[in-house]
Amino acid sequence: MFDRRVLGVTLGQIALGGGAGFLASVASLFLIERLIWEGFLASVLTGGLLLYILQLISFLAIYGSAVVCVGEVVRWLARDPSISRRDAYQGAFLGAPAAAALMSMATIDWASMDPRLLPSPMLQLVRIVAVVISAPVKLLLLLHFPPELLLIVGAPIGAILAYRLVEPQDSEQTPAT
Repeated sequence: MFDRRVLGVTLGQIALGGGAGFLASVASLFLIERLIWEGFLASVLTGGLLLYILQLISFLAIYGSAVVCVGEVVRWLARDPSISRRDAYQGAFLGAPAAAALMSMATIDWASMDPRLLPSPMLQLVRIVAVVISAPVKLLLLLHFPPELLLIVGAPIGAILAYRLVEPQDSEQTPAT
């Protein structure tokens, strides 16, 4: 049966979670760029491995702030205390890369795959599955839907799927033998 409340909560989680994640990433980017890079590290580092390691740490901090914000907004709007942070954060962490993978699949010409790659029946099956999976994203990209928006809504969709598809674990676990 169709439940309007669940649909409203889900759409709210996607919209508010995506917006909150975007704002959190922009705010953390501003803070890290202005305070750490321009305020301190720009005059000290000019290149080398340490610079690249610190850039990776900065990227992970910005992405982490977006993931935490998306996960918390999705959990808060669900109003269900049984939703674990771990599940929501894992889903949000994997949601945006999944959207990027779908956009990559949508741009590949599956009909021109090398026939020597797989046996013919398996290749046909791979082609059909890939076209079906990537068709909605390909349609959105053909309609000039902004790819950035797909990445922004990918994180809350991942968080929603993660907490809805994962079964809650019992608090009493038997020791492994």
